[in-house]
Amino acid sequence: VDPPPGFPTDLCVKFANPLHCRSMAREAWFYEQLPEEKFLQGVIVPRCYGFFTTTLSMDIAKRVKPWRKIKEWEFDNTVECYRGVESYEEGDFLPDDGEEDRSVVGDDAHSRDTSIWNLWRPSAEMPLLSVLITERHGTSFPEDVWENDEKAKYDVKQMLRDLALAGVYHSDVKYNNVLKARLVGTDASAVECPRHKRVHNWRIIDFDRSMR
Repeated sequence: VDPPPGFPTDLCVKFANPLHCRSMAREAWFYEQLPEEKFLQGVIVPRCYGFFTTTLSMDIAKRVKPWRKIKEWEFDNTVECYRGVESYEEGDFLPDDGEEDRSVVGDDAHSRDTSIWNLWRPSAEMPLLSVLITERHGTSFPEDVWENDEKAKYDVKQMLRDLALAGVYHSDVKYNNVLKARLVGTDASAVECPRHKRVHNWRIIDFDRSMR
């Protein structure tokens, strides 16, 4: 199916490890908080085209090569709060899973309490396939550009300020979470930022550890 005129033909299709679907659901929620009509998606973050899930039978799941290394016992190793495990790499913890963390992160709209993902846990019998689809952009922000290009550095700082004005704290800003924007002529991805009166050359990604 051909996309509408002016829209990108290349997409980024991101699959979640079946043990970490909560993290991807959280990332998708943050894209919802950064809508295109407020000049956030398509301006400082990629456009998001949806978050989709479906359950798989074990025989199908075993055909997915990256999943073959997952042991069945790992499905029972998810945690309520990362403070109860030895390292941050264990379990699908979220930044506000602990009581102490919820006292820091405000949630006046009770988005967490009403989310189906709050109590969701993975199942070895019915693994969940989760997919996030966004615009595809370019390579990660080069370290030497950060050190030598003040204009590019200022561009990223302005974008982070825009996130802050939208009430979003990224909390995981690093080179590979800032991508070079793919701007093609009059492509819809080349939208001018109304706050800074120009097109930003970068896009910020990965919001699974963000806070609002």
